[in-house]
Amino acid sequence: MESKKELAIEVRIKKEYNKLKRLYKNIGKEKMSLVDGLIQNAAFMKITLDELQIEINENGVTEEYVHGKNQNGVKQSSAIQAYNATIKNYTATIKQLESISCSQGDKDDLNDF
Repeated sequence: MESKKELAIEVRIKKEYNKLKRLYKNIGKEKMSLVDGLIQNAAFMKITLDELQIEINENGVTEEYVHGKNQNGVKQSSAIQAYNATIKNYTATIKQLESISCSQGDKDDLNDF
């Protein structure tokens, strides 16, 4: 059973997906079947990035670690590591969508993004 937070995240992902899909509506049916997966991934990553930003703002960019009795210190938080990896993938996905869109002559829609 899904929690309210999970349900809210799913709703936000769906809204982001619909927003992106509208931006790329003029791509054409042939390419849309290929692009749809990129749009789904971009929507998921955008909402994930939003959630990670909240976590980072609440907990900071570092966390303490303990390895054994004498090994401890401070390291980059798991949330910031996930954020950094996700933002790279999100940027690459958006660039792919841009290049497909620009090759179709949808530059005006892209500027709205």
